[in-house]
Amino acid sequence: MNWPQHKDPTQDNRTAHAPYNFVPLPEVVVTVEPPPDQDRYYTGAQETYRYTGYLDCTLTTLTPLYTRCMMTTDFYEKYGGVPFYCLKPEQQQERARFFHIHDVETPVIPGSSLRGMTRALVEIVGYGKMSWVSKSKMFFRAVAGGDNPLATTYEDLLGEYGRFVKAGYVIKQNGKWCIQPALYPKSIGLKERGPYVKIKDQYLKEQGLDDFLDFNHPDYKPQYHQVSFTINNGRVAQIGTPAAEYPYMGVLVCAGNMLETNSDGVESPRKRHTLVLAKNQNVLPLPINEQALEDYLDSLTEFQKTAPFDERMGCLIEGNPIFYVEDDGQVFLFGHSPNFRVPMRLANEKRAATAFDLIPEALRDEKMVDLADAIFGYVKDKKVGKGKARACAGRVFFNDAHYQADSHGVWLTGRSARDEAGIITPKILSSPKPTSFQHYLVQENPDDPGQLNHYGSDQPGEKTILRGHKLYWHKKTSLADIRADPQAAQEFHKQHTRIQPVKEGVTFHFKVHFENLSEVELGALLWVLELPPGHYHKLGMGKPLGMGSVAIKPRLYLNKRLERYAELFAPEGNSWRTGFSGQANDDEEVKSFKKKFEGFIKEKLQKAGFFDGEEFQEQARIQALLCLLRGVPSPARPLADYLPKPEDFKERRVLPPPQAVWAEAQEGQQLETWIDQREVEAALLAGPPTFQYAIGDHVPHRFTEAASFGEGKVHFILANGERGFVKMTEAKFKQYRHRNVLLEVVEVTGSEYHFKLIR
Repeated sequence: MNWPQHKDPTQDNRTAHAPYNFVPLPEVVVTVEPPPDQDRYYTGAQETYRYTGYLDCTLTTLTPLYTRCMMTTDFYEKYGGVPFYCLKPEQQQERARFFHIHDVETPVIPGSSLRGMTRALVEIVGYGKMSWVSKSKMFFRAVAGGDNPLATTYEDLLGEYGRFVKAGYVIKQNGKWCIQPALYPKSIGLKERGPYVKIKDQYLKEQGLDDFLDFNHPDYKPQYHQVSFTINNGRVAQIGTPAAEYPYMGVLVCAGNMLETNSDGVESPRKRHTLVLAKNQNVLPLPINEQALEDYLDSLTEFQKTAPFDERMGCLIEGNPIFYVEDDGQVFLFGHSPNFRVPMRLANEKRAATAFDLIPEALRDEKMVDLADAIFGYVKDKKVGKGKARACAGRVFFNDAHYQADSHGVWLTGRSARDEAGIITPKILSSPKPTSFQHYLVQENPDDPGQLNHYGSDQPGEKTILRGHKLYWHKKTSLADIRADPQAAQEFHKQHTRIQPVKEGVTFHFKVHFENLSEVELGALLWVLELPPGHYHKLGMGKPLGMGSVAIKPRLYLNKRLERYAELFAPEGNSWRTGFSGQANDDEEVKSFKKKFEGFIKEKLQKAGFFDGEEFQEQARIQALLCLLRGVPSPARPLADYLPKPEDFKERRVLPPPQAVWAEAQEGQQLETWIDQREVEAALLAGPPTFQYAIGDHVPHRFTEAASFGEGKVHFILANGERGFVKMTEAKFKQYRHRNVLLEVVEVTGSEYHFKLIR
């Protein structure tokens, strides 16, 4: 299909830069046959041959890497629901650790992270369907005037200067949420023309109202105040608590002050609070539309979940004032202040739009099976059908990546993993902001900020669509680029976390086992794991800061299943027949699998009329992907960081595609070469370590002064120089120190043995 095409901004003041960019959506989904039955191996006797074996992979870090450690059951039960900033320092340290299994000093990359990274790339290069797209509801607030493309939409919903907005109170009637309208000011003699009264912040400050906090108070937070008041010449004259027993009653609503936390010396732009009068008992309650209610609850922000609001229901607290817009006897729009957030709506729809709505239907049909589904497995909605149509197990299995070696230390700070000083506070990284539609949506008129497409634009899927798969640039990164300013970390402690990254130059080893893959499927797996020279993967947390760049080298080992089951023992007679030759398949065979995959995609795209040129890598989508994966060289930081000035973001500058960023970097000589490819290749070619002992072997040892105890384990070095540990209490360790013991190998990790004590 011919989807809307993104256009580059032609003016410098309309061009944005960011740590990320997008691989465009596919023109068509390349589908495959459902996976084969998994009750046998397909050896080519009467059916198409399928391949079984494993990829032996070496991974080395190019920039600092961090994957958070899992919580123990006990820790989760005690602190799993506690916000990070509420934890004690020792508890934060426990949460900040790098993922590990036995020893905090030995980092491990979980196989699930490797699998997720690999699947995402297979979805891109395999022209897969767009399944993993957020269905969170989109809400927004906009001010009138300027070039904000949302201003007109906001005004259409709330009216010019909010004239459609009314005030009332939250009630429940017959188990349903409703709004009881409030009295209008003019009904009690006030000159205010609208449905509520606006009262100056300074006036309320002078009144000395109990517990009232003015907009600029350092401890300001949203408030509700039950009040009584008097009227003089059509205006509120005196105002106090209900105890003052003034003749008129209401609730003073003090909404947010529009200031960031700790905005010292900055005054709030807000000057007035809102007084909602008593309930009007002479009119019927208005029901809140069920879809509107669902959309609101699905989109609650952290601000809307904290006091004085409810964690689950936001501003929907019985008896509290609320602001709303009535539509044909129902309420579709509501919020805790007159300028409340409203849903972005699709054309001719009452419900809130989602990012998923901006994916063309032809790219999100759940019934389709693509290469990623076939290789990694799937579980679809019940309505899709039964059996293999609905669910099928994957045929690839990722082991954890275990630490193997390092070039100049393991940890970014140079401190021990057990040392609290080895844990850092990184710069604030918030969650993605899909409401930044100037970046996330295709823009056909990027030079005019008033004409930008957004989630409420007409004809979604025809006028605009999502930009595509989001990936991050590689860029040179140091501890200084990651660590937060100490003062900022202290002031904004609720927004910060703590991490314990490994540094660049740390090597890991893992395996990917596979069963019954076709030559095309195996080719796809090899294509995304063995990238072209100078191109690298992204993994873990902190990608916007430049973290998580890694290089991977897979080695292919194919299994001959007929040979495996022809005889029980190998020819030499002292080992099992495995079907493996012991030698990795050569590079030419790996290339042939990749070519089979590329040829398959090419044929499918040609039939659909969407293949340009001769080669797979010449396709615009694949070029965009390779731009983002390229690390030697890579765009300099100014082109791969966020825009430095807040006003640049407010102008809603548009993000050009990856190829345009590369062209700008080349023209402006803003390319950096910061990766030593020879050093990386040497680390990748080193291969996995070899161990003298195997699982079940008995090893004599003597605990010397070099042995150390920590966290219920004794760590030591064997006579042959290899490392190991055994679990025991400190008292038992003291008992066995300087004594000869016999150990049995329980497990061999990437860098050491796990023993148990025999005697």
